Amino acid sequence: MEKILEIKNINKSFSGIKATQNVSFDVFKGEILGILGPNGAGKTTLFNQISGFDRPDNGEILYKGANIIGIKPHILANQGLARTFQLVRPFHGMTIRENLMVPFLSDRGKKILLEAAEKGKKRDDLIGEIASSVGLADSLDENVNNLPHGALKKLEAAKISAIQPEIIMLDEPFGGLTEKEIESLSEYVKFLNQEKGITFIIIEHRLREFMKLVNRVVALNYGEKIAEGVPEEIIKNQLVIEAYLGKGGAEVANSKN
Repeated sequence: MEKILEIKNINKSFSGIKATQNVSFDVFKGEILGILGPNGAGKTTLFNQISGFDRPDNGEILYKGANIIGIKPHILANQGLARTFQLVRPFHGMTIRENLMVPFLSDRGKKILLEAAEKGKKRDDLIGEIASSVGLADSLDENVNNLPHGALKKLEAAKISAIQPEIIMLDEPFGGLTEKEIESLSEYVKFLNQEKGITFIIIEHRLREFMKLVNRVVALNYGEKIAEGVPEEIIKNQLVIEAYLGKGGAEVANSKN
């Protein structure tokens, strides 16, 4: 399999507290990789380092073979590596349609518009296709201030997908969603992955839904990688179980099997 992202021994400390410690793993083109761990495990700090918001104290982050440490987040997004955040960030006071216009103002977005024009498509055509795929077609002219949380989560995914990144990093995409909303958003992620070839890295605390969606998992605890493998392996891993349930938790969990 082709490596699209390589994390090599990255470390990050804040006031002496080690947020990530010698974390290493690879991300393969076309997969959906999950980052798992309890609160305080270092997941968001890891995301911040990969996406350019935090600079690692040392180590390497290679995107398509090039070290991207020190590159600004907006430049990485234009290069095809983009992310969402735990809290939704719509452009308030604007409609869904207007929110979906914004990504096309970026360098990458402008290039997509030029390529679309060669095929006879306009920006509104692309916006309509995106909105239809994510289930927002009937609300395009709705002010985002009036949208429920589930629709705002869909809008975040739609905005980031508009620039057709090679990697999309989702930070807790299911937070605050109903089962039906999670199913709908999961289907959109699968659509982007399978039909558009987008690679995903996902942080999520809704473990049942998370494990159904991802192909492979990297587990963290106290900033260190403690396990890596397919979901079936991770849910049985003793270190992962104890990270969530505490010392002795593995024995308790296994006693109920």
